[in-house]
Amino acid sequence: MAQLIKIGQCVSRYQIHLMRYAHRFILLKKRRQEQWMHRENREQPSGSARKHEKDLFEGWIYDMQTEWATRTAVEQSRFPEAWASQSWVKRLLTEVNDLSFFMFRPVLKAGEATIQLDSLLLTADAVWCLTALEGERGSVFQGISRRKWREIRSDDVRELLNPLIALKRTRRIVSGYLGKFGLSVPVLAAVYVPNGFIEFVQEESGLSLVDLRNESAWLHLISRHSMMMKRDQIAATEALLSGCVTVASDRWRD
Repeated sequence: MAQLIKIGQCVSRYQIHLMRYAHRFILLKKRRQEQWMHRENREQPSGSARKHEKDLFEGWIYDMQTEWATRTAVEQSRFPEAWASQSWVKRLLTEVNDLSFFMFRPVLKAGEATIQLDSLLLTADAVWCLTALEGERGSVFQGISRRKWREIRSDDVRELLNPLIALKRTRRIVSGYLGKFGLSVPVLAAVYVPNGFIEFVQEESGLSLVDLRNESAWLHLISRHSMMMKRDQIAATEALLSGCVTVASDRWRD
């Protein structure tokens, strides 16, 4: 399960010490997984009970992650309003390995300005800039112009701004920002449609269009080389965390 290290402008324990909490996450997950498997072997549950236990296990990990990504020992932050509707995040985190880091729509400081980015997934081999489109199951997203896309649903059609505009901007900003630190990590981009399909949009160099047809292959691609965290991956993650805007309040304030 990829590690959730930043949610919007929320305070994060990973900003205090990235590797300490990265290793702690892996250790706690492994320990809880061993306890879960030991109980499963002892009780030999049915298929439905086993699935229920697996869901509880993944839910515990996800809850721990959101706790770490929104509060420290002395500060806490409110979830951004958009967070509640982002069911795709848990799905993505569950499918990617523990050695990757995920930042949900961080806000980056750039001189006197602040810039809202799309989400970032930092693997051992690349930084992925991600934008997710969640429609109804089986809906089709089509490119209709340079400015507009549309979603074809079962009972209607809605237009939306072309997500590639913001996604390419995020990719350009992240590449330039990391370059200031002397980091040459590949920065790639993906439009992710976990419940539907993408049509009439041309893939470009460094851009992936991920939908129900190729999601499994894409997830395998981004995880297959990650046997260990790499120095540039850690440096890029620390650089981005150091440049993120954080809004928090005193956790113990009366």
